[in-house]
Amino acid sequence: MKRTLPNRIRRRKETAKTQQEAAALLAQMRETARRLENAYARFEYEQNEQLLDAVIYEIQSLRALYRYLFSRARTLGIECGKVQIFRVEGV
Repeated sequence: MKRTLPNRIRRRKETAKTQQEAAALLAQMRETARRLENAYARFEYEQNEQLLDAVIYEIQSLRALYRYLFSRARTLGIECGKVQIFRVEGV
């Protein structure tokens, strides 16, 4: 016999799960933004052309990851203040 939880308890569990997911997503966004800032700093100071190419690819990769995380946050209805992490217009 299958037992079901009352709606009130089910909603609390769903809300807790959503809150945990939101917190994890925001933490991942912060980490990605930090990594992106580090990559931009390396780009500014790198002198070796081959390593410069690697930093450019890393920046592009991190920007794509951040855009994905941002769209995921939007889907979950997560809101935050204005944040600027991309240094170039036309993200």
